[in-house]
Amino acid sequence: MEAQNSTDGMKPYLDALKCYDPSSDQKILADEANKLFRVFVERRDDKSIRELQNFLDERAKSLGSSEKVPDAIKDEYNAWQQYLEVRSWRRACIAQRESAKGWTRKCQTTFKKLLSKFKDLVTKNQLSALRGSNIRAHAIVWIVDEVMLVCQRFEKYDKALNIVDLVADSRYNISQSFLKIKKMEKFVSDAAHLWMKYRDAEHNRLARQSYR
Repeated sequence: MEAQNSTDGMKPYLDALKCYDPSSDQKILADEANKLFRVFVERRDDKSIRELQNFLDERAKSLGSSEKVPDAIKDEYNAWQQYLEVRSWRRACIAQRESAKGWTRKCQTTFKKLLSKFKDLVTKNQLSALRGSNIRAHAIVWIVDEVMLVCQRFEKYDKALNIVDLVADSRYNISQSFLKIKKMEKFVSDAAHLWMKYRDAEHNRLARQSYR
């Protein structure tokens, strides 16, 4: 699911960026920072993104500006933050489930928050607003992947099918990102597989009830 950090390979580029004089090379520095940010996001390189953000924060302070994120990457930065938030909920949900060795109330609450966050992103058009760049399209796909991972891990196939429906719903235009990043046929195939799992799970549940 998550790409391995490649911070060591990116360090020379960050070091080179820090050599620019922030007072005289602002345009060049901003352009280079934008390029680096996009590379880091596509690699999902958390550490390098944090280092770059810290550098941009320090630069803004030295220039007496409160601007932390360059205008050119604000939308992409927002997409990345949305993905990180969803990913943190996914990690918390799995960690709680594994530590408790069962489906506890706490885990169920976290799972509901994760689904609620995802639904808000879709139905309130926050995901649609992320369309328009490669990074934003990646972010949409990653966000869907994170939620689907939890649903399948815990065999919540009915919830997973709801997500499939949301992705396929033309009102939200999410499928365009899947066409751009993944093959939509693969997603449809996965959805069909999920439906069979859901059908089998329901069949087993009803069978257990009839034995009682």
